[in-house]
Amino acid sequence: MSSYHHEWLPPAIPAPVELPKTEAPYFAVSVTKLVIMDVVTFGVYGFYWQYKQWTKIKQQTQSNLSPFWRAFFSIFLIHQFFKHVRTHTEEEGLPKTLPVGVLTLIYVIGTLISRLAEGLLFLVSLIATTLSVALIQQELDQLHTKLAPDADRNARFTPWNIIFGQIGLILWALYFIGELFPDFAFGYEDFE
Repeated sequence: MSSYHHEWLPPAIPAPVELPKTEAPYFAVSVTKLVIMDVVTFGVYGFYWQYKQWTKIKQQTQSNLSPFWRAFFSIFLIHQFFKHVRTHTEEEGLPKTLPVGVLTLIYVIGTLISRLAEGLLFLVSLIATTLSVALIQQELDQLHTKLAPDADRNARFTPWNIIFGQIGLILWALYFIGELFPDFAFGYEDFE
């Protein structure tokens, strides 16, 4: 009989395997990169970040959840994600940031306002939403440091990050030009 056999395990269930120290349990990205990419891309990187986090959770739990739809409907499911991360953080005895309910409230209100607001209120709501995911990412970084100290931290900007960042900066420039000089904005009546 193999030395790895455990009598208490049913034969159909393999023994738990510890993740290698080079594989992060969640999607790894530095807080700085997350904040910059999320703001520069008007929150699109936040969708990608959530998709990657849910993909990792799907792998961990071996469930059939859909990472795309979890990210798409994040306003309804972000609390579940924050709670999942917080539970893992507490199990490992690591320091926590704000309470999960507060982070969820910041995210949900920020998301709703950013969909409806213009001008400075839009910018504030985008930053608030980014702050809530950045605080959870800070906890994820602590988990990665403890559980996978040799894993890549994904702190460098890839060529794709740079391309999307440049597109985002162009859009931000156009946004601010439109906000600062509304008289120069073109409308359909200008082309009649």
